[in-house]
Amino acid sequence: MAWRSAEAVSRRLSGGRYDVLGWDPRGVNASLPAVSCFPYDADRDHWSLKTTEYRAVSPSPPAQLAFADAMSDATFEACRRLWGDVGRFVSTAFVARDLERIRLALGEDELTGYLVSYGTGIGQTYANMFPRSVGRLVLDGTEYVRDHRLLGGFGWTALDNVTDAWHDGFLGECVAAGPEHCALARPRPPTVDGAAEDKGEDEVEVEVEALERRMERLMASLVERPVPGYTREAGPSLVTYSALVQAIYGALYNARSWPALARMLAELEAGNSTLAAAMLERAAWEYDPARPAPLKNRPSSDELGQLVICADAYDAPEPPGGLRWWDALWRNMTAQSWIAGDSRFYTVLPCRRFARYWPRPAEVYRGDLNHTLRHPVLLIAETYDPATPLRNGRRLLAEMGRNARLIAHHGYGHSSRDTSRCTDGLAKAFILHGALPDDQETACYADEKPYRYGLGKHAALSDRSADPVELWRQHLAELAVLNPTLLPRRRRLL
Repeated sequence: MAWRSAEAVSRRLSGGRYDVLGWDPRGVNASLPAVSCFPYDADRDHWSLKTTEYRAVSPSPPAQLAFADAMSDATFEACRRLWGDVGRFVSTAFVARDLERIRLALGEDELTGYLVSYGTGIGQTYANMFPRSVGRLVLDGTEYVRDHRLLGGFGWTALDNVTDAWHDGFLGECVAAGPEHCALARPRPPTVDGAAEDKGEDEVEVEVEALERRMERLMASLVERPVPGYTREAGPSLVTYSALVQAIYGALYNARSWPALARMLAELEAGNSTLAAAMLERAAWEYDPARPAPLKNRPSSDELGQLVICADAYDAPEPPGGLRWWDALWRNMTAQSWIAGDSRFYTVLPCRRFARYWPRPAEVYRGDLNHTLRHPVLLIAETYDPATPLRNGRRLLAEMGRNARLIAHHGYGHSSRDTSRCTDGLAKAFILHGALPDDQETACYADEKPYRYGLGKHAALSDRSADPVELWRQHLAELAVLNPTLLPRRRRLL
């Protein structure tokens, strides 16, 4: 996946002229030590169902919170026993230092790069730690690292954007595309919402607010009782509230997955769980009893992300109240976004225990973000990004001043994956020739709309023309690169 992405990035931003060199941040994937704090992935599976239970379905949120907090404590203790001081050396500042060492080892005068998502946090940290080494850097899907210095800041700073992406994007663009391209836009029987009964109509025309109410009722029904399902590969299963919410959140990262998700939700709403079970079972337990164990089976380095997030916020003071404060944070986050609140909360909760085992990281960057750079940086921030909203780019631009330019990319999904010839053209001109937009902020718009991608080439394209399970499989493969935490924590791709 990484190699295919690199080839596509080179074609997109340099016409294939540049090679793309990727690297593993320390502690993850093939880098050593790969920070996993469980002997086997199956051991992590054993606990994950309970430790990430969503608030809406928890019989006792305080008890659930205490359980998850205790498991965070146990996990970090295991990390300390297994890896010692490694937790002190995985902050974003150290990743930036590694990047500078790579530049020096290659003999490059300056660093030219395309950094996405968490990479933008690395990029802005690198630029201000090594301002004379900055070449032509493009930061796409822009974080604002000052947020990550706050307690829980990694979790709660983009929740409103998730709500907007759901309402204006997934639902709004569905209605705009119409029933030929979005299954949820097909008129429902007159009893739905009760609107048609007064009008004497045979069917109700779908509107965004009515569609949103329908989805709220569907999710509420799953809180009351999961829906039984079955797949030939996995046998009996349940379509649960938590699994479906997590699937929705992941889909907001990639608008090309929306037709498949809409069809699944429409069928589930109609009482047919076949597609939902098949799509949600496209992931499998990290331990697969149908396959022989590899001779050198290294567990996945899931704990690395927690260590990085917590190291970057290690000195954020915890308010009085202990777990009561965290319970209030959890409640507020899920109230602000039922889609992202739980997932983002569980990402930051372990930080409550970090300082117990690593009181002070060896280095974090706490400086300003306005150093004079050798070359300005090109920022790309998206209007409906569910992880890194446009305001991140604007705040970073305001601080960096003349050392940056911003492309406000009007589209859906995480980073500028909702393709725009305008965005790509500006980024390519910068990478190849160092040319920057004249204005501090330039607006670019996606070339196509969700649910209607490719209509110019395939006039008859509809949501029925592709296998939704296959589309979902492709989406999960990309999500594993963009944000693997949004895959069910107990699962990995087949």
